[in-house]
Amino acid sequence: TTLGMAQLASRSGQVARTIDAKRAAGAQFAPTALFTAPERTAATDALWSGALRHAHVLRLDPVATSALLEARSPFIALELPGAEGTVTLDLERVEIATDEFSVVVASTGSATPYGPGAHYQGMVRGVPGSIAAISVFPNEVMGLVSDAGSDKVLGRFENDTEGYHVFYDDADLRGTNNAVCGTPETDFSEDGSETLQETGAERTVKCVRFYWEVNYDIFQGKGSVVNATNYFTGLFNQSSIIYANDGITVLLNEVYVWDVASPYTQTST
Repeated sequence: TTLGMAQLASRSGQVARTIDAKRAAGAQFAPTALFTAPERTAATDALWSGALRHAHVLRLDPVATSALLEARSPFIALELPGAEGTVTLDLERVEIATDEFSVVVASTGSATPYGPGAHYQGMVRGVPGSIAAISVFPNEVMGLVSDAGSDKVLGRFENDTEGYHVFYDDADLRGTNNAVCGTPETDFSEDGSETLQETGAERTVKCVRFYWEVNYDIFQGKGSVVNATNYFTGLFNQSSIIYANDGITVLLNEVYVWDVASPYTQTST
């Protein structure tokens, strides 16, 4: 999973080195505050206490969000209020999709209009090797923040209409993710006498293009094609930063949304 890979990916550190290089070259990271921290109450704790042991509630400022989307700022210093103080993320705006990117819906088999959000990638200020992927939409911000110590998640509460978001460490989830990912260790040499070695160089100069499908249950849960596509492009941003941190360029070419029942018949997301 994206979160399960994030701490491993932080060891490569190409994203953080790029941000440091941009700063050294004179890039100005504009201070950006999209959130306020509401007073902690029993009502705000009730928003997350069933799923998490600890969390921090933030409230999105729609005016500041609209200004950021309109300005299309290339470099921002996003400030996230937290229980232990404000976390500052130094971020660069990135394009995560190809020029031919399209959103196709299953009900018609045709492309549908879609206004993309703003996607940023970067690091936690002052933390070498850290990564941060943030996606901004008109009414929602979602992201991943990872360093050597933890993976933190930012997202909007389900069915929220007041702009409330949650910022939490995934180690504080009460549930357990039992998914297992892996591949067998394989000797790729012809005679078995040599194996691939880590060189520290760029892994590829080519771009890998992805096609993603959004299953019907996710479309239903998000409530619309736009909401489901926002969620998936934000998720792709989090996924792509892990590749970028290892020197691999990936872009999203098409999202296919099952807005009618799909042929995938599993009983859970």
